[in-house]
Amino acid sequence: MINNYLQITPRYLKNQKKRTLMTIIGIVLSTALIAGVGTLGLSMWHKMYEETMKNSGAYEVIISSDSKENAEKIKKHVSILEAGTVVEFGTGGKNLVDSEKNILTEAKEFDPSGYKLCAYDEKALEMWPISLAEGRLPKASDEIIIGDETLPYLKEKINIGDKISIDISSNEDNEKVNKSKNYTVVGFLDSNLNFSRRMEGITYYDSNLTLQNAKYRTYINFKNNNDVHKSAKELLADLGDADQKTFKISYNEQVLRFLLQSNNDGYNVALISGCTFLGIIVVFAMSAVIYNIFNIAILERISQFGLLRCIGATKKQIRKLVFKEATILSVIGIPIGIIVGTFAIKVLYYILAIIVPHVEFGSLTLIISPYIIIISAILSLISIYISAFGPARKASKISPLDAIRNTGSLKKEKFKKLSSGKLVKRYLGAEGWIARKNLGRNRKRFAITVFSMVISIVLLIVFSSIIDLTYKTGANDSDNEFFQFQISHKDNRGDVTLTDDDYKTLSNFKEIDEIYKYYYRYFDVKQSDSIGDEVIVPDSLVSSKLKEFNSDWYNSKQVYEKYTDFDKSQIVGLSNENLSIINKYLLEGEVNPNKMNDEQGVVIVNTGESYNSKTNIHSIMDKLNIKVGDKIRLKIPKNNENNKANSMDEYKEYTVQGILKQGIWGQKFNTDGGINVFTTEDIYRELTRKDRNPDYLAIKLKNNVDSSSVRSYLNTMIKNYPNFLLRDREPEMKSNKEYSIAISIFVYGFVAVIAAISCVNIFNTISTNIILRTRELSILKAIGMTKQEVNKLIKLECIFYAMAAIVIGDTLGTIGSAMLYKMFYSAIKIEWKIPWIAIIIATLGTIGVTMLASYFPLKRISKIVIVEGINNEE
Repeated sequence: MINNYLQITPRYLKNQKKRTLMTIIGIVLSTALIAGVGTLGLSMWHKMYEETMKNSGAYEVIISSDSKENAEKIKKHVSILEAGTVVEFGTGGKNLVDSEKNILTEAKEFDPSGYKLCAYDEKALEMWPISLAEGRLPKASDEIIIGDETLPYLKEKINIGDKISIDISSNEDNEKVNKSKNYTVVGFLDSNLNFSRRMEGITYYDSNLTLQNAKYRTYINFKNNNDVHKSAKELLADLGDADQKTFKISYNEQVLRFLLQSNNDGYNVALISGCTFLGIIVVFAMSAVIYNIFNIAILERISQFGLLRCIGATKKQIRKLVFKEATILSVIGIPIGIIVGTFAIKVLYYILAIIVPHVEFGSLTLIISPYIIIISAILSLISIYISAFGPARKASKISPLDAIRNTGSLKKEKFKKLSSGKLVKRYLGAEGWIARKNLGRNRKRFAITVFSMVISIVLLIVFSSIIDLTYKTGANDSDNEFFQFQISHKDNRGDVTLTDDDYKTLSNFKEIDEIYKYYYRYFDVKQSDSIGDEVIVPDSLVSSKLKEFNSDWYNSKQVYEKYTDFDKSQIVGLSNENLSIINKYLLEGEVNPNKMNDEQGVVIVNTGESYNSKTNIHSIMDKLNIKVGDKIRLKIPKNNENNKANSMDEYKEYTVQGILKQGIWGQKFNTDGGINVFTTEDIYRELTRKDRNPDYLAIKLKNNVDSSSVRSYLNTMIKNYPNFLLRDREPEMKSNKEYSIAISIFVYGFVAVIAAISCVNIFNTISTNIILRTRELSILKAIGMTKQEVNKLIKLECIFYAMAAIVIGDTLGTIGSAMLYKMFYSAIKIEWKIPWIAIIIATLGTIGVTMLASYFPLKRISKIVIVEGINNEE
């Protein structure tokens, strides 16, 4: 017995199980969308933040001073959360360097004055995540670690545990030796992973010792890091040095970017606006999906509300019924949606960990935040109530008679309109004509269904643009080429070759994938034995966008008969058998060594980074309007001394035979205003006018192999080549690749979650639409339509839905993609292009999912007896 009219709601929901289930699924999907995206986004941020601190240091600010007392004052300040001290107390080790080996003065591989000696306290060693190639960190002031890359340049071989005497020069007078000190070598710094520290001798800082003529650097994290710049200035003001005469401040820009406190305000604005834009789209999409589900469900029940009106229910009571239904469904759907969204990301992690097993799963931490859960629940609840308000208001306002006749969602048409659609009827038959008319009669339902599908398409296209953004900004470098070992000459001047026996032995290692012989030079006249200082390109081929973006640079670079100078360019020469490595990045043209040699051909990377110092904005764009067959000029050494310096006869013309989307081995895009050029070893020798051997040998291993046997052989082999240097870059390459793949997992996972939810949303919308029309379709069958004709009618309606959604969704998605790029323009200007791949995937996916969504409901309806279908109230 019903004592209160509100008791109708739970009974109704329990009785109409299928309708209730579909509405709950809509709520679950919507809540899962924001919970999943929020969880994945937070996890991605956390991973990138950790990697940034690993690479640039786990600190926010450095304050430098010239006395121990000042450093201690800083560390004791009340605003400091943690602080580490590094003391630079001189240079030393010049007495260790072999002057005969040290032929690197010009190349500056090793500072002839020796090591910069620095003492780190325990906290500083933690804040600077120093990677060791071997050994341990220093624990006493008479222990030291040095860079492994400098070992070949010392007089004698040094092993861990050896005691060495270092002549120390003060910072005030590097030529004056103050004293010698004995140290025990306890470790070797991995120079590849700690490149900026490779020329340091790192010892332990004992605060009880006073070091003369030393510079003190205090690495700081504040308790309140909401405004690091303000906190740092307040700290100096408290120390009585607001003008920074005694103390000097520098900021860890890389870390502060993640706290949205970059020195570049444009970066902060870009990140905030970009993330806000994506968040608004997700929240709007979630709200729209819930609104659509409620609208479809309630509009199809107008007759039931009419019956309640007939027996005395007031408008207010009808609204309360709808809102109580919304509350019950929220209590069920929202928690499930949060669990599903979080669980989906967890499953995604496991799936991707199986696909890319060489990435440590433990390094991909899933961050489950209570804030994300609470925000997801609140937004879902608000969206549900807002969504319920419109249908509740409509249900309460419609007259009882219209409600019983269920005409509230139908629009009466004029007779003339019934005779239209001849072309549709001619080509699609009577079913197509009826389908078209149904969409016109039920315009509200048509708009709701299309809108729901449009949201899914827009989500997919906009979020797919994130993939392109991470690729072009360099955050995602997972498709770049890596190698594990590199052999070079100690003086960095080329001529690296091995004996035939060594080549043969290396080639027989099953772990080795490829041995690359490559030549490399940087276009810079200051570098001795350089190729030249520039590439010049006809002015007509220079991109107008580049000219506009950096007009000062462009105006200063025009030379020689309307040619533009791209100095600081780079050239890579590869052996004929190695050139195929760049094929995977080829946008147009071909990589044919024989043709390149015969026709003076080169392959270029057109995309590059430029910087405008006036606006403080970086830009990644195509620098040239160039195509295969165009000519550029490369500088070559002069034939004789009589030639005028920097005259046109120094430049030889070469034909562009291919254009790459990126470079290889860390040289992804052109930088510093240059153009990266790839060519054959024969043309490279022509450019240098020297018959030389390769500058480097790069050894790439196969995926997921044990490198120990190759490493052991190379370490033994290199002893036979005293002028060669072996660099073990596997840890560095592994770290870079794992980071890039982790970013790929997050980015592609982001898009995968969006795509999955979008597909399920379309599927649920179409399925719900069809199932709620069981009575209507049964009536059509009762008046003579066959099963096949009903199926054709529904499929044509689905096609009409899909086509309308595709046109609107692709247009809005493209606009959204452009807006997303525009958000980042204040920090980095990336050239936007129409996302055709995403549009094609979204279009085909919408058609496929729509047709699939119609299959199962039609199969179910076809089994229902006509009379039961007509009486159906689901």
